[in-house]
Amino acid sequence: VMAGASPCHAAMDRPTAQRLCRRQGVSSSLPRAEAGFSLVEVLAALTLAAMMLVAAFDTFGTLALVADRQVRSTAARNLARVLLAEGVTGQDRLEGLGWQATVEQLSPHLVRRDLIISAPNGPILTLGQFDLVDPAQ
Repeated sequence: VMAGASPCHAAMDRPTAQRLCRRQGVSSSLPRAEAGFSLVEVLAALTLAAMMLVAAFDTFGTLALVADRQVRSTAARNLARVLLAEGVTGQDRLEGLGWQATVEQLSPHLVRRDLIISAPNGPILTLGQFDLVDPAQ
C-alpha cells in the first residue's frame, strides 16, 4: 500500500474495495455495479406480460364458445334423431332447445317430414326427410 493511499483503493477485488470504502466513508473511484432492472425494462416486461395474458384469455374464450356450440349441436342432433324416429309432429321446448316438426303428404306413397331445432339465439339444425309410405297401413 502506497503512503497516503486509501486502503479501499488498494484492495484487490471490487467487492472488498467497495465494502472498505463504505465503512470508511471514502468515495471509491471504482464504477458501481448496476443492481436490478431499469424502469424501462420493467415496463417493457409488464407490457409483454399483459399482451400475452390478453391473447391467452381471447384463446380460452374462443375455445369455450366452440365447446358450447359443439355441445348444443350434439344435443340438437340427438333430439332430431329421436323425434324423426318417433314420427312426432307439433312443437315444444326441451332442455333449452325448441323444436318444430311438420309432416306433409306429397302423394299417397310419399311423406315429407321437416324438423327445425333452435336455441334462443337462432336455428341450430334444419332437417328435411322424405319417407315412402305403404298405403296398406
